[in-house]
Amino acid sequence: MCLTLQFQKDIQKFLPPGSSLSAKFPLAININTHLKGNMQHSTAVLNISSNDKTFRITGAADLKNINNPNALQYNVVIKDSRIEKNLIISLVPSKSLPQSIRLPEIILLAGTVKGDMNNVQTNLLLNGSYGTASIKGYINNFKIKKPQTIMLI
Repeated sequence: MCLTLQFQKDIQKFLPPGSSLSAKFPLAININTHLKGNMQHSTAVLNISSNDKTFRITGAADLKNINNPNALQYNVVIKDSRIEKNLIISLVPSKSLPQSIRLPEIILLAGTVKGDMNNVQTNLLLNGSYGTASIKGYINNFKIKKPQTIMLI
């Protein structure tokens, strides 16, 4: 399936009248995907990008038990992603980002995230104009209201 959303036109429907916020969004979002499966087991291959090159994500997902949140399982592979600082700034409400946070001009992310509604395992590589960070680890039992297991390797 291939779909192009006229993003600026569509987003205006959800903004207050007279708002100029939509001018900061990409003109169009291109969505190219292949979905297969049912509510018990689905797979998806995704390729989403903006026409102005400020956003891109390519990856795949394997989802199980979509119709039962308590039994939901996911395995997401991000092959390639890129987002520019200008797009993030345009989406985040002004003054909600503390002065102490400085975003790199370009953020790249690749890797895997898998788990369920109570556990998550990550093996991600975050890259950008400030350098590289590896996010490899797991969080177990984060729904239980007691000390959690968080392990970053």
